[in-house]
Amino acid sequence: MVSGSVRLQLDGASPVERILARDEAALRGGTPTVRIARVGAEALTLGVSQAIDAPCAERARGLGIPVLRRTSGGLGVYHGLGDLSWSVTLPRSDPRLEKGFRCAYGPLGEGPARLFADAGLNSKWVPATGKHPELCFLGARGEVLEVEGRILGGAAQHLTSTTLLHHGILPYRVDAERLSAVFALPAEEVAGRLVGYEELLPGAPPEVVASSLASAIVGALVVGEGARATPAEI
Repeated sequence: MVSGSVRLQLDGASPVERILARDEAALRGGTPTVRIARVGAEALTLGVSQAIDAPCAERARGLGIPVLRRTSGGLGVYHGLGDLSWSVTLPRSDPRLEKGFRCAYGPLGEGPARLFADAGLNSKWVPATGKHPELCFLGARGEVLEVEGRILGGAAQHLTSTTLLHHGILPYRVDAERLSAVFALPAEEVAGRLVGYEELLPGAPPEVVASSLASAIVGALVVGEGARATPAEI
């Protein structure tokens, strides 16, 4: 585990385009950083290898939803108002990456899982289900965060020669109709498989959950005497 300092950035409500830009800036900078942001407007993001004219992207554009490209992998992610975006940026030499970046999902995803476990909920990362070819949370690759038997969120990564960016999303609520329209899934299937943190942590405002998420991630990352997080609110 890492000792020393990690930069903590707490963003307010932001458009997804700005959130992605800040993630990419952190990746270029290479400083150990944890950043939490609240989504301020809906968007669809595509993984780096997805076609820009993928069916889900065309449906989203038809609904007036902005479509953006991530530099990380994975499939399509719908971002709704109040969703929480987290990111962890670490040097490639970090001890958690000794086994390779493909093994980093568990250690770097410990914070989000811990947040819900501390609330008394059964929370764990599990293998992706392979139920849908375009929707990241129901895709076939990587792992997803399962809470009380339903999928809450997921994560993706971008590795450069010097730095790893690990970022993910926790939906505020499941907009079954919107997800059904974008990903051509029955709304009842969406509602049955996915869950938002509003339902899991009833009454907790997004800004409070964002602060708790930041504490959980930093707590999972930073240990040892003298370890600290340096806040930088934006």
